Amino acid sequence: MTRRKPANTPTNIQISGVDISRIEYRGEPVVTFAMVDEVHQRPDGTAGRTFRENRTRFVEGEDFVSLDQPDEIRRLGFTRPQGGTPASVILLTRRGYLKLVKPLTDDRAWAVQGEMIDRYFLVEQIVGAVPLDAEARKTIGGIVKSVVHSELQAIVAHEVETALAADPRRAVLAYVSVRQLLDEAKALTKGRRSLNRRVGNELRTRAVLAPPTQPVSKCPHSGVWLFPRDFAAQFMVDRGMEMVRTHNDRVRGQGVLKLVRSEKHEDDKKGR
Repeated sequence: MTRRKPANTPTNIQISGVDISRIEYRGEPVVTFAMVDEVHQRPDGTAGRTFRENRTRFVEGEDFVSLDQPDEIRRLGFTRPQGGTPASVILLTRRGYLKLVKPLTDDRAWAVQGEMIDRYFLVEQIVGAVPLDAEARKTIGGIVKSVVHSELQAIVAHEVETALAADPRRAVLAYVSVRQLLDEAKALTKGRRSLNRRVGNELRTRAVLAPPTQPVSKCPHSGVWLFPRDFAAQFMVDRGMEMVRTHNDRVRGQGVLKLVRSEKHEDDKKGR
């Protein structure tokens, strides 16, 4: 399927060195699978295949729209390579685009995602609506990026919960609870409730502040907080093992006890 450029199409937008034309559907910017493959420099058909393999995770009307009316398809400029109008066309919304490219973590993917949000989906449209100075444009751009980042993290958290609900065994491989971490670190069980709470609080705080934010979730069956295993392992190296050692020493009564000899004792010893 190809797309001819309608007469009223805006000037091309360059995303990481690739020129694409903005498509709007009912006033909102959307993208096709072919556009995603092009800007992310993936083989043709990759985006469409990823979408089909994960179709149940995409909500029609929110993540994508499916067009099957010839008039609408022709108005947007879509044609078959051999001529004629395609029977249907799928268009991804901003949310759908973020879901589709979520697994891509290479350097180019991060750069392209940022430019797509800045230049294709949001910022240019918002700041272009009214005349603003450079500082105001920068401020609005930062706010929009923050909103999109929060939206992406919500998507990630939802995906984690969905995956765990479908197959709880995945949690054993990819995610770990505080209890598992403390068991593996050989933390003594006596009085461990306080340690469990402190480690959990620090993990959740670090997960929110870490760049990038970590997809913390609750197991849908037990209600236990779960953390990405690699992230949790690094926390234990940086901070957790020290907390476990302090806890174990306190339970065993092996805290450091400094004994100070009195002057009288020393004098008595010398007089002998």
